[in-house]
Amino acid sequence: MEKIEKFLLDSELNDQIFEADYYDLKIHKEKYDDRFYIIYTKRSSEYLLSEDYAVSGYLDVLDKKIYSTTYGFSKVINNTNIKIESFEDLKDEIMDKLNERIELYTFNKQKDLMIFAKEEIDNMSIYRINEVKETVNRLFIEADNDKLKLNKIYYYHSIFENDKYRKLNGYINYINNPEKELKECFDEIISDDSLKKEMGINIYLYKEGIKYQRDLLKNINHQYDYLYINREIYKGLKEVQEAVNINITINYGGNEYTFKFRKNYFENSILRGEKSLCDYKPSYESVSDFIKRNCGDEESRNRTYDFDFSHITSITYGKRVLYQKKDRIINNTILRKNNINER
Repeated sequence: MEKIEKFLLDSELNDQIFEADYYDLKIHKEKYDDRFYIIYTKRSSEYLLSEDYAVSGYLDVLDKKIYSTTYGFSKVINNTNIKIESFEDLKDEIMDKLNERIELYTFNKQKDLMIFAKEEIDNMSIYRINEVKETVNRLFIEADNDKLKLNKIYYYHSIFENDKYRKLNGYINYINNPEKELKECFDEIISDDSLKKEMGINIYLYKEGIKYQRDLLKNINHQYDYLYINREIYKGLKEVQEAVNINITINYGGNEYTFKFRKNYFENSILRGEKSLCDYKPSYESVSDFIKRNCGDEESRNRTYDFDFSHITSITYGKRVLYQKKDRIINNTILRKNNINER
């Protein structure tokens, strides 16, 4: 591998042939600037038709890195002292740093941005608000405490779809001068009215999410008791990562019924609060019949019925109890039966 490393780093050498697995790899270098060389390759063997040269990577002679675009070329230089990186990884790095700037800008300019996007906010679909609430619910159920943070506002833009990045020049500019390239990209983003409106919508949704989160944590009128129960259930499920099936006991009309349930499906259902995600096909008919017989609702007796999470009295795995229904919730704490006296 010393041969290919010497070739790549020697400014006097431009063309060389190297052996690959089932073909010869012809490599050609062209100087891009004082720091980078464009690497072209093509395969050649008695089994392959003649190929044209194609760009396979960019060589950074300063940091001794190859930003490779093809698997074959990466494999040939794999055991050299030249580090292999991908433009995709570089894209993620640029995106993260741009998102930091966009987020800071969004929070600093939130009032102006929401005014700018007022028409879109006024006509916003309720589904977008509900999506934010679902995110807060999921974070609440997954957390071990109430100190929750909403996900960062990430704005995904089309900066990498322009010619500068499709032709890789933007990446090279970033490597040579990160601050300058980031500023150019950021200035391009905030000069676009449609993107600024999206930022206004994002900060509005964020604030709505925080407001909902505060109400959930206060739970003044016990309207979110079901989420506290779901969190208890989820916590119990996470204690048995090895479980495939769990046993669920439900209570309708004072009667109980126990059935098996796929643990991973039930976990997802609890997180998203959607019984439609439940998959208990072997037990579905018997569970539905049990509910119809015991629900006390004449209308429900005439149709199939999914069990409601609030009717779960216990969940077990073997002899292990993962969840046991408690009496009620006071001050956002689930009380154990006969353990706590309410003052």
